[in-house]
Amino acid sequence: MFAQDIEFQKKSLECDFENVIHFSIDESIIADFNGDGINDTAVFRKENKTSGIIIKHGQTEETVSLGFGKDFAHLTDFNWVDFWGLVKDSTTYEMVFNETDILGDTIISLKNPSIVVRKEEAGGGVITLKNGIYIWIHQSD
Repeated sequence: MFAQDIEFQKKSLECDFENVIHFSIDESIIADFNGDGINDTAVFRKENKTSGIIIKHGQTEETVSLGFGKDFAHLTDFNWVDFWGLVKDSTTYEMVFNETDILGDTIISLKNPSIVVRKEEAGGGVITLKNGIYIWIHQSD
């Protein structure tokens, strides 16, 4: 990856988030995703023809797999992801749709550090824990 590509990725995240750290797809992200005071680890993995994110909770060592051919929101894998990051903002936006029309966006609270995944020049979304389960917050059209 070229330095200008990484800078473009960082700037695209900084346009949408105040407190964000860019990571390349082969780097692990360490943060307290579940709010228990102990750091957790997220890794991006490609397995066979699919891909996903594995989150390992530091205190319980429980692992949560997102993607890998199984439904997570409207996604079954993350093959499209170019880069990801750690978001520490207290709020973010979610695109609101009606069938195929974009109605606008709404503000969503982020209780814990969250993961942002992106495809260059196409958008992506945020993965965050809400009511004990990881959810997808859609951020592109």
